Amino acid sequence: MPDARIVIDKFHVVRMANNAVEKVRKILRESLTLKQRRGLMHDRFVLLKRERELNDKEQLLLSGWTTNYPELEKNDGADISTLAMLIEEGKL
Repeated sequence: MPDARIVIDKFHVVRMANNAVEKVRKILRESLTLKQRRGLMHDRFVLLKRERELNDKEQLLLSGWTTNYPELEKNDGADISTLAMLIEEGKL
């Protein structure tokens, strides 16, 4: 079908991005102590939340995780929450 339109919906894009973060988190989890794993399990929502919507405590949690585990760092401002926001606003 050479004339078919490619359609991307925000739900599936955001789901794929969230799955990617979860995959990194689970790989990282294997190298952590039990105490660290429990902390990451309870704090994982912070990784998925828009930075602009984080309260002070959540910002501190995110800062701690990304400082200790740079692989969780959001890249060049192109984080999942930014992607989701652009999709919701119809800019993507």
